[in-house]
Amino acid sequence: MKRRLSVRAAAVAALALAGSAIAGPSSAMLDVPFYNYTYFSDASYTTVVGYEIGACFHGEAATQGMVGTGSAYVIQERAGVCRGDLTIYE
Repeated sequence: MKRRLSVRAAAVAALALAGSAIAGPSSAMLDVPFYNYTYFSDASYTTVVGYEIGACFHGEAATQGMVGTGSAYVIQERAGVCRGDLTIYE
């Protein structure tokens, strides 16, 4: 004999399943890469005019502010990853 759920129990179960599908796995920690940037004066890439150091801030990739001047001639180097509140340098 099959047992049927009440309407209320079925609604609660549906909401619980929908909530977990929308939220996704809460314990998953994804690696978010962060980068260092070095800025050069021209296309010869010989004279450094500025830089930015990458870091993690509350689990998000960020830079700690620019020193010097930015330019169109930039080298981006992966410096590490943010994993939750951890900063992992490479």
